[in-house]
Amino acid sequence: MKITDVIIKNFRSIEHAQLNGCGDINVLIGKNNAGKSNILLAITTFFEFMERGKLFTFIEDSKDTINFFNNSEDSIIEISIKFNISQSDIDNLKIYKPENNTKNTYTKLSITIVNLLDKKSKVNAKILKNITLEGDKSNHELLDIINNNLSNLVQYHIILNYISSETLILNEIKEKNKSGFEQAISMLNNIIKSNNREHFNDIKKGAKNQELLDNLIEERIKSNNNDELSVIEGILNTTKHSNIDLEKLILSLKEIVQRISNHFHHIKERRPELDINDANVFLELKKKKASKATLQRIQTIANMVLGITIDAFVEDDNSDPVLDVDNFLIQVNGYGVKEALRIIFDYEIHRPKVVLIEEPELHLHPSLEMNLMRYLKEISAECQIFMTTHSTNFIDTGDVKNVYLVSKNESTTVRALNTEEAASLIPQELGLRLSSLFMYDKLIFVEGKLDEEILRTWTATLGVNLSQHNIGFVTMEGVFNQTYYAAEATLDFLSKKQIQTWFLIDRDERDQQQIDRIKQPLSGKSNVRVLNKREIENYLFVPRAIAQFLRDKGQISGLQATTEGITEEMIQQQITTCVETCKQQVIEKRIAARLPALRFDREVLFPKKPKAGDLVSRSIQELDRLTALLSDAKAQFPAIAQEEASAIEARWPTEKMNLVQGDVLLDAVFRVYGLRFNKSRDGAALAALMTDEEIDQEIKAFFKTITQ
Repeated sequence: MKITDVIIKNFRSIEHAQLNGCGDINVLIGKNNAGKSNILLAITTFFEFMERGKLFTFIEDSKDTINFFNNSEDSIIEISIKFNISQSDIDNLKIYKPENNTKNTYTKLSITIVNLLDKKSKVNAKILKNITLEGDKSNHELLDIINNNLSNLVQYHIILNYISSETLILNEIKEKNKSGFEQAISMLNNIIKSNNREHFNDIKKGAKNQELLDNLIEERIKSNNNDELSVIEGILNTTKHSNIDLEKLILSLKEIVQRISNHFHHIKERRPELDINDANVFLELKKKKASKATLQRIQTIANMVLGITIDAFVEDDNSDPVLDVDNFLIQVNGYGVKEALRIIFDYEIHRPKVVLIEEPELHLHPSLEMNLMRYLKEISAECQIFMTTHSTNFIDTGDVKNVYLVSKNESTTVRALNTEEAASLIPQELGLRLSSLFMYDKLIFVEGKLDEEILRTWTATLGVNLSQHNIGFVTMEGVFNQTYYAAEATLDFLSKKQIQTWFLIDRDERDQQQIDRIKQPLSGKSNVRVLNKREIENYLFVPRAIAQFLRDKGQISGLQATTEGITEEMIQQQITTCVETCKQQVIEKRIAARLPALRFDREVLFPKKPKAGDLVSRSIQELDRLTALLSDAKAQFPAIAQEEASAIEARWPTEKMNLVQGDVLLDAVFRVYGLRFNKSRDGAALAALMTDEEIDQEIKAFFKTITQ
C-alpha cells in the first residue's frame, strides 16, 4: 500500500491543501514559513493516531489550539489519506459484503481522521471519522460519522475513556494470571479497593481457578467492546452501514493500518545527532553474522554518498562504544555529514515503508546534495518518500516527477508542478533550469553569467531583495540564444504559470532597426529593455571605485608601490586619455555591423509543396540572390563605412563613454598600472565597490520597474 493523495483542512497554517497523485518520491519546495513542514506534520499526526489502533482519543482540560488554523476553537482539523489497495488487501480486511453481486474493482482505501476541541468541556478529541473503499464503479463507505454527530461523541468521552481504561486493567490482570492465579487475584483485590471498581467483585467471586478467571475477564472485555460499539453505532449514519459488521471492521482496520504505521518514519529538520545508542546498534550489526549485509550496505552508502569511511568500536571494557568517521570521532565532523548520516542510518536500520524528510540538504555541499538525492531516488523503489527542501538541485535532476510548490498568503497552498510538460517545452541544454520555472514569479533573461552577477551585486547595494520579490535570473549565453528562449511555446508556458519575464539586452552596435527586430517577436509576451550604453561593463566607469579596486588588487599582486597612491582624479584622467585610444575600434565595430547577414531562405529551399528533383535549381536561385546582395554591398560599402565613421565622429564628444566597449576601456586603464581587467573575474568585484549614488539611474529605474 502506498499513499496516493493527502488532503489537509484547518491544520496550523493550512486552511485547505492537498497533494494529489503522489509517487515514489515527492518533493515539497518553497520559501521559508510557507508551510512545508506543516504538511509533513499533518501526515505524521495521521499515522501517530492510527498507530494507537483506536477509533478515538480524548485529552481533558485542553486549551492548546496551536494545531488549529488561526488558533480557532471553532475549526475542525481534517486529515484524509488515500492509499492504493490490492485485492489481497481487501480480502484480508473481510469487512464488507458485496451488494447485488455486482463486480466492482476497488483501487483505493481512503481514511479520514478529525481533531476538534469541545469549547464547553475543553476536551481535545481525535476521531476516526471515515473509511471508504473507492472503486472503478462506485465507492463503498465502511465507516462514516457525520459532522453533526462529532460533538455527541465528545460528550460520551467520559464513558468511553472509562471503558477503555477498564479494558486495559483487565488485560493487565489477565497477563498477571499467566504468572500465577494468586498473584492475579491479589492484583484484582488491590484494583477493587484503590480504583473504585466494585463491579469487579463479580469476577472475583466467580474466579475459582486460573481458567475461570481468564474466561470471566474475556467475557467482561467483550461486554466492554460491545458497550463501546453501541456508543459509536449511535452516532453513525446507520442507513449507510446496514451491511457492516462494525466489530470486524474495527479489528481488521486496526490490523492493516497498524501494519502501515509501524513502517512509518519522520526525519525532522532538527535531527538528533548519532550517539552512543547508534554506536551500540552499529556494534551489534558487526557481531551478528545475519546483520553483516546491513552493516556493509551502510558503510558502502556512506562512502559513495559522502565519501567517508564509518565504523564503530569500543576502546576497552569500561568505555562506551563510539562511532568513527575517517578515523575521527563522529562528533568532530561537520553538520552536513552528521545529518546526512542520520538519514542513511535511520532508513537502513528501520527500513520504513513511508519516510518523511525535512530539508535533507542541510549543511551539504551542492555536489553531496546530488549524491544524497541519487540515494533517496534509489531507496524510493522500496520506500515512499515525502521531503521538503529549499534546494533546487532536488528538482533540477530532471527525473523527479512529483514536485509540489508550497506557498503562503493568507494560508498555505499547494500546487502540483508539471515537470514533464516543462521539460518538453523548454530545452534544458539552453541552461533554463526547471527550478526557474516554478520557484519564481518573475524572470530576468540576461545575455551572460557576468550580467547576472553584476546585477545581483547592485541589488544588494540598493537594498533590493530579489528573494522577497521572488525574482530569478536566466542566462542566455549570448543574444543569439534569445530566439530559443523567446520561442512561442516557452513564453506561453511561462505566461500560463503567471511568470512575468524581462529580457535585458546589451545595445552593442545595434541600430534602431535591429533593436526593433529583437523586440517585435516579444511584443505583448514579454518586456524588453535594451541598455542605453553599449554593455553592462559601461556602467562600471566609476573613478573612485576603480581607484580602490586597483589599490586592493595591486596589494594582492605585489604591485602596491605602483598602485597604493592611485586617486579618483588620476583614474578620471586615465579614462579620459584611454577612451580616445578606443575610438578607432568603435568605428570599425560599427562598420562591421553593417555587413550584410548572408542567410539562405529555407522557405525557398524547402517549400511546403516541393517538386521532385527541384532542389538544385532552388539552391542556384538562392545563391544568385546572395551573390547579387554581396555585389550591391561591395559597391555601397565604402560609402557605408564613411557614413558610420562620420556618425561616430559626430556623437563622440558627448557619447563616447556609452559607445566604447566597456571591458576594453577598463583593461586599458588597468594596463597603465601593470594590471589587467578580466571581466568574468573582476566585473562583479568592481561593482561591489560602488555606492548607491554611483549606480546609474537607468539601472535603478529598471529594478524599480521589476519590483513594483
